[in-house]
Amino acid sequence: MARQYEGRVQLVGMPGKAGVGEMRDFVKRHGLEFVPSAADPEGRLWSKLGVRAPPTWIFVDAGGKATVEFGDLEADALKARFEALLAR
Repeated sequence: MARQYEGRVQLVGMPGKAGVGEMRDFVKRHGLEFVPSAADPEGRLWSKLGVRAPPTWIFVDAGGKATVEFGDLEADALKARFEALLAR
């Protein structure tokens, strides 16, 4: 789905509080090389954004307003979030 919204919705992965090597392994293992990733080994971004555990989704609209959702999102729910962001 990320490829479907490429150029319209920017995804950034932050795969856990892992080091850079572990993050790269995760990205490669899941075929996510096309998604920019941010390493957060000290958990600073997690703390600032209120992330408790993966998976957590943080949707930021063009105006900078963030909405945080915890847990898995099915494809239809994720698509609805993307469409809502694009409609703003």
